[in-house]
Amino acid sequence: MLESISDPFSKYATFGSYPIDDKLHLQFPKTNLSLKKESSDRYSYHRISAASEQKQVLDMGSKIKLHVCPVLPLNLPEHKTSLLYLDISTPLSVGKGMTSKITLQYPVEIGVFVECNSEYDLIDCFSCDPLLSRFALYGSPTDGYFCKYAFVEFADDNIDNYCFAKMDVHIINNTNTPAKISKVIFDASQQDVFYSEDGVFVESLNMVIESKNKATINCESFTKDCSKSIKLQAKESEFFVMTEGYD
Repeated sequence: MLESISDPFSKYATFGSYPIDDKLHLQFPKTNLSLKKESSDRYSYHRISAASEQKQVLDMGSKIKLHVCPVLPLNLPEHKTSLLYLDISTPLSVGKGMTSKITLQYPVEIGVFVECNSEYDLIDCFSCDPLLSRFALYGSPTDGYFCKYAFVEFADDNIDNYCFAKMDVHIINNTNTPAKISKVIFDASQQDVFYSEDGVFVESLNMVIESKNKATINCESFTKDCSKSIKLQAKESEFFVMTEGYD
């Protein structure tokens, strides 16, 4: 049984695996996918979306499935960095010596895989919102960090699961003054993506405020009962230190 995503997006395809007979058509926000059998071992694949179009011929065997799932937002327009810069629309102030937890929108891309003999080969990747495929610099122009960038809000129950996952951030302010937080930069390759009928989720972050301009970010393992998405990037580091401020 395929995993489903609830209303108001029920007209769109669910994440999961699809058997292919003669043809298959899937619709996502601003995106249409089609797969057509041309011969016993050959298929034609076509994707049209708001920002791009993809066509290719697949010669990968006669018994294949199409697997579609959310993936980390590190592939579009091409993979250049594993650092993710989340610019928070409404800053949060955490009192001195205090802890806090927030849940943020987390941009996701959608990976399209051919499933054959329990192996998965990526054939396409797209975003339902082209504005989520941008880059930004954290730090100075000469030695700053090149990051994928997204402007995000606090997540609620009306989140668009085709564009965003939910991510918890646990904040510990170890300083003697309140800390105002308007951005979080971290190594997203630490994380895995999960999905279920309740939505899309990524593993949470721990953010330890150490001084006025310094915070250490690391990933916390996930415990929900969900399907785990296919991961495309290997873990590059265990933590990231924000040394250029968090406001």
